Amino acid sequence: MSFESCLVGLTVACLLIGSGWILRERKKSGSVDALLRPLVELSDDACFLTTVGGPCIAVNQRACDFLGYTRPELLALSWEEIEASGVGFSLGRFLLGAVAGEIVSEGGLLRHRDGSELAVAIRGTLQSVGRRKFLLIWARDAEERLRLDSELLESRARYQSLSQEFQTLLDGIPDSLSLLNPEGGLIWANRSTGDYLEAQGDSRQGTFCHGLWFSWADSPGPLLCPVCESFRSGKPAEALDRTPDGRIWGVKAFPLTDGAGLVTGVIRLSSDITEKFAFREEALRNSRLAALGELAAGVAHEINNPNGLIILNLSLLADVWADAQPILEAHWEKERNFTLGGMEYERMREELPMALKEMEDSAGRIRRIVVDLKDFARQDPQGCKDSFDFNDSVQTAVRLVASTIRTATTVFDCRYGEGLPQLSGSSQRLEQVVINLLLNACQALDAKDRGIFLTTRFDPGRGMNLLEIRDQGRGIAPEHLPHILEPFFTTRRNNGGTGLGLSVSARIVKEHGGTLRYDSTVGEGTTATLSLPVNTKDDADE
Repeated sequence: MSFESCLVGLTVACLLIGSGWILRERKKSGSVDALLRPLVELSDDACFLTTVGGPCIAVNQRACDFLGYTRPELLALSWEEIEASGVGFSLGRFLLGAVAGEIVSEGGLLRHRDGSELAVAIRGTLQSVGRRKFLLIWARDAEERLRLDSELLESRARYQSLSQEFQTLLDGIPDSLSLLNPEGGLIWANRSTGDYLEAQGDSRQGTFCHGLWFSWADSPGPLLCPVCESFRSGKPAEALDRTPDGRIWGVKAFPLTDGAGLVTGVIRLSSDITEKFAFREEALRNSRLAALGELAAGVAHEINNPNGLIILNLSLLADVWADAQPILEAHWEKERNFTLGGMEYERMREELPMALKEMEDSAGRIRRIVVDLKDFARQDPQGCKDSFDFNDSVQTAVRLVASTIRTATTVFDCRYGEGLPQLSGSSQRLEQVVINLLLNACQALDAKDRGIFLTTRFDPGRGMNLLEIRDQGRGIAPEHLPHILEPFFTTRRNNGGTGLGLSVSARIVKEHGGTLRYDSTVGEGTTATLSLPVNTKDDADE
């Protein structure tokens, strides 16, 4: 029995004594102790009920065992005889300062039957009934009390340590973790939840779940909210949530139940799966591109064969025209007016060479498209590890497109860095990349006085050779800039652009361990920066 419950019972006993009922019963039973024993025996401490200046009225077995007396011996003693005088709890001091009903806790000494003195922790209260005063005293071995206090402190320290470790563990979880009550109020949240909500988790206690997380509706119902569903069904639930910043969160709810199976709370786990979704979409896109690549390779093969015949026959027709033209000119000098293929010869001799040239240019364009398609369909890295000079490759590419550059601009400036480290890979494929970058720069110019500036240099901090091609062209719109390396994206489709040149170039650069970055301002121009890792010692040894 607790101290408080025992106190109530003994207080009632004091009232009965004061009213004379106990005295009348004592004549019948012969012992007040026998009447009060059921109350005091329920206490875990040594318990004494005594009158002021008289013997004990009741004691429990714990008191007898503790002091070494039998019950009759202990009942024959007054409190003054039980108490060791001089220190600690004093009945006299207690009576002087005590108020009836007040509980006083002190340290004191009790006298054992063998004469030794026992240190105890004492709690006592004074009860008055009429003119009579009763003293209710509980005593506990001080060493036991110290041991229990020590165990309590150790238990508290262990709990605090475990609580801190558990808190550290939960705060270390990158996912948002929180506990919600049946009303949807936030009881507890880890640090990641605070970051997720842009506030500390503890400061959000009591805030309702739907007011913090849900963005797909102002008032999400049970069908949308996994927490509501978990409270309703008593089973785990999950859903997806998109935040205003475009991130995707996977939300899972786990119910906590009591012994009766009622859901008392729900743990909400929210994980940022934006990158996971992006990877999955990229995998799907790559799968589609792979299928498209196979289709493109097949189409390119089917187109390439008849186009080859066209190019071959165009060369034959050009030779035929060159040989026939003197004869036709001589005939025209004589006849002046005759037709050829339903067209007057005077008109024919001007338009036929242009028609042959247009057919040759168109067939060449078809051939270039086929080459781009084949390069696009070729997904496997070439595996070429030749060592080559970066400046040599860039200069080769410049020579190959020199005619186009001269047609596009009168301002073309090249600055080649000295002592650039060797690169490892395929020089021919990187030449193709540089050619594509230069052609794009030429196509971006609106006037011949707008320039193109080419620079190569070595970045020792990154261990990279850099190529920068800056043009003073139209620039790229901000909404288009993130997509320019995607396959089939082009703003020049009406002018023959296929959207494959830069995507193929980006893949070649990636195969060589490099990067291709574009910076652009509309109306001012664009800068393409190609970064390629230089040979390491291991590459050179190979």
